Amino acid sequence: MDTISRILWTMTLSVGLQLAVTPPAAAQDADELRAMYVKFLDEKGWEPEVDKDGDVVFKADDKTYFIDVHEKDPEFFMIALPNIWPIESATERVQVMKAADHANSTTMAAKVYTKENNVWVTVETFLADPRDFEGIFDRCFSSLKTSTDQFVGRMK
Repeated sequence: MDTISRILWTMTLSVGLQLAVTPPAAAQDADELRAMYVKFLDEKGWEPEVDKDGDVVFKADDKTYFIDVHEKDPEFFMIALPNIWPIESATERVQVMKAADHANSTTMAAKVYTKENNVWVTVETFLADPRDFEGIFDRCFSSLKTSTDQFVGRMK
């Protein structure tokens, strides 16, 4: 066996062994996700609760947020701050759209959008393993707050 063949064989064997011993990402059901989110938020002192829709609701900075629990897509992770601004007229809706556009273009990962006559801010992402949310939570939460501040600043 020549040197190149030996190197390729060793690399193939190494990758095969690594795949054999690396466990797949844990499939999580909705109850496991809720329990994981509740435990994490409870450790932050944010007194989370599960609402009637099955989402995990928590308060921080005098605002009510929630983590959306998707039963059919456990790798989807979303933190939401709903109803931050009521839209009271057609004229105000135009101003809201401009402020949302500004917030969306200046803040990473967060999105500001209208839902009926209210404005919502969310951070949404996909995780290879649902347990990875802990590693990104603080940055997502910071982006959510920044986007909210950008939007509200433009509206005032």
